[in-house]
Amino acid sequence: MSNNNLQYFTEELRYETGKYHHVEKGNVYVVNFPVNSSTLLSAHKAVIDRLVVPFLVKATKHLGPAEYSLNVLGSASATGTAEHNYELGSQRAYNAALYAIRGFDDVKRHDPELAGMTIYPTAGTIGSEKSKPIADRWGWATRDQIEKNQAFFRGAVFKFKADIQHPPNANIYYIREIYYFKFKKISEEAPALIKKIEEWLANPIIKGIVDIGFGKLIKPLLEALGAAGKAATHLITYTIPSKVDYCFEVKDYRDRHALYRYTGVEHKDSLGLSTLLSLISGLHALIKYLVTLAKGIASVQKIADALEKLPDELINKIAEQIEKVASKKYADLFRSLVEKLRNNSIQDFLAVPASPWSPFRFYDESPEHDVALLQGAAKRTSVDAGFHSAVHLDFGGHPPNSWTQYMAHAIIISDFSLTKGIFGFGSSTGSFILVQGPYYGDVSIGTGTVITG
Repeated sequence: MSNNNLQYFTEELRYETGKYHHVEKGNVYVVNFPVNSSTLLSAHKAVIDRLVVPFLVKATKHLGPAEYSLNVLGSASATGTAEHNYELGSQRAYNAALYAIRGFDDVKRHDPELAGMTIYPTAGTIGSEKSKPIADRWGWATRDQIEKNQAFFRGAVFKFKADIQHPPNANIYYIREIYYFKFKKISEEAPALIKKIEEWLANPIIKGIVDIGFGKLIKPLLEALGAAGKAATHLITYTIPSKVDYCFEVKDYRDRHALYRYTGVEHKDSLGLSTLLSLISGLHALIKYLVTLAKGIASVQKIADALEKLPDELINKIAEQIEKVASKKYADLFRSLVEKLRNNSIQDFLAVPASPWSPFRFYDESPEHDVALLQGAAKRTSVDAGFHSAVHLDFGGHPPNSWTQYMAHAIIISDFSLTKGIFGFGSSTGSFILVQGPYYGDVSIGTGTVITG
């Protein structure tokens, strides 16, 4: 665990004042200690119980499990030697901090949300450095005059606010896309709009047009028209929406993790490996094996054995055709793919659990956002090229007074995988929904504190 400063919690206590306390700019002063004493009065303890302990509970819950320093600064009036006043101020600070921590620990014993959080006292002192010049300026000569006018300096202050900046990179968050999450064990209610579209797609007439009409009647007719028909096929495919589910994991600089389901309606068209091979080669046997692989076959060994029997000369001819139709890049990619299949080293192609972590920032550049509060409207756009994907994700709902902006934006560049096509484009609108769990067994989420809402 790291040692954190409670001043990174930016919420302030409201201004108030009294005989034995004063709250200003978030700092809590307990004042009017008895002369030459560091013993907390019952009035001091009441203030700490009412203001300081609840603040510590709220701040640590927001900041997350860690070890925290509670900074308290003690002071003394202008009477007494400098050495004595330093010691007296330090003891006042320590006693105040210790009482507050004991109160926090009492709450912690009954609140499981505070598990893993520990507070240590950091007591400092200014002695009479501030009070002595004031006494000299006003000309208070006697001890009684000084003590009467400097009750405020016989005290200790809990330093909750001191214009401390957030840690470096505190406003950078991270996101990744998890590809094979099926939501088998989760019942998450989809938004009403998505449900209406789902019902529309499930309508028997619409379904018949999409599944039967396009597949059996329209598509063969378009394919008979040659290149123009193929282009029209892709255009029609893109205009037919489909229901999609994606999964994203978000973490912040405190290593707090949250899992989100992105559900929406997508328009997508993709030119995949099987489509490319079908266009450039009549070698049906090879196509069959590679198409089977692209669909996620488990038996890699059978594919490796079959490809081993194909001569290199045949493989090179296919690569030459690919280079003529596409480019040398795709020809080299094809050779590499066949070689991996022959060596039975394609496991990384078959199962890509998640994209790399990608940094993102909130629209207001602020660190004061919770990874478990990103639900809301979202949109996802992906461009596949060369078996890589660039996913643009806008999520978290709309910020105030905006219908076009989103709370956050991320660009996720995914690694090479057969699940991506040679070229593809997809655009979807939907919602981010926080996954409440249990999701263990469906996906392994990152390390750190898991926040499920």
